[in-house]
Amino acid sequence: MRFLVIEPEYDGHYLVLYIKFIIRILTKKRHEIIFLTTKEASKHVSFKIIKKENPNIKIKYFKYSKPKTYHSFFLLLHQIKLFFLIKKNFQQISKNNKIDHVFINSLDHYDKAISIFGSPFNRVKFSGIYVNPKFHLKKIGLGSAGRFSLISKFLFLRLLKISNLKTIFTNDYFFIKYIRNSNLLNNKKVTFLYEPREFLKKYKKNKARELLKLPINTIQILVYGSLKESKGIRQLLKVLINKNINQKINIVLAGYQDKKIKYFLESDFCNDLKKNKKLFIFKGFQNDKLESLLFSAVDIVWVGYQKNFPFLSGVLYQAAVKNIPIIASNHGIIGLINKKYKLGYSVDIDNEDILTNKINLLCKKNNYNKFVLNSRHIAQKAKPIFFMKQIYKNLQD
Repeated sequence: MRFLVIEPEYDGHYLVLYIKFIIRILTKKRHEIIFLTTKEASKHVSFKIIKKENPNIKIKYFKYSKPKTYHSFFLLLHQIKLFFLIKKNFQQISKNNKIDHVFINSLDHYDKAISIFGSPFNRVKFSGIYVNPKFHLKKIGLGSAGRFSLISKFLFLRLLKISNLKTIFTNDYFFIKYIRNSNLLNNKKVTFLYEPREFLKKYKKNKARELLKLPINTIQILVYGSLKESKGIRQLLKVLINKNINQKINIVLAGYQDKKIKYFLESDFCNDLKKNKKLFIFKGFQNDKLESLLFSAVDIVWVGYQKNFPFLSGVLYQAAVKNIPIIASNHGIIGLINKKYKLGYSVDIDNEDILTNKINLLCKKNNYNKFVLNSRHIAQKAKPIFFMKQIYKNLQD
């Protein structure tokens, strides 16, 4: 079979998190792959990781630019523009290549356009990954689903009716539950997918700290990935100056910084923390080696999001794979998952005293070890081999 795999985005998250494993399993099963992406993506570190693992992969490029504004109306216009770009490129590619199946890595980037205009792939079967759906949130008690939730639901139902849509994979277990309980037509096309996580290198904790130049006899809390306001970074850093906090606590920030957080991290408050060796910052995309070092070096992983972020964080899975306890927000999907699996303490991150207390409690050996044991169930499910088998099984004709 010949697969067309599509991913126009060029952030590390989109390319590395799923694409490399999808291409890996399809290559292993000896299928031919054409990878449709952008020139911008080819400049990213994560693309080079994929190219290194698959040096002979056939790649087609097209011009693409991200939306300039994230207002709902302009996002829809952007989806429509992307839809017709994808359709045009599919037609060009399929002139000389018989495509048997199309896999869309980020289906949610133009799912509404597909719902409106139909499949851009003629009668060729297609599947895709749909992350962070919203229209079900209010129904399952996770806050507002947005002003256009009814329209989003209607369009999603239209998407499911498309005859050559084979499978939609989603990382939201509670969305699957909602879809099933609602008895929506064609709901069997939607299936749950654990996010895959792997660490290519193993390091002992002290060795990792030595290589990263982190102090040895400390308790390190890691904030990882895209560093932005919603990640609760300000609330966490304030804990460092709380008079009751365990004095061994340090914080490590690793990832791209948005403008607001970058400005905050250059403030006098943060500069004092850095000067006193309480705050350590690793800027930009973290490659496989740095990622492995960071998760080997730390004791606790932070997934404490603000209340305007009700979605899942893939970092939760990374922590589970490494058997590292978490401090998590007590709301949204993260709160529900932590309630189910007990991977660490859930807390209202805006309550500094309670947050300080929970961090201190997690520093106690008995509490810490309990959460380490609890993480093993998810650790098994989040292994790439499980992800690849599940993807491949659902792509079979």
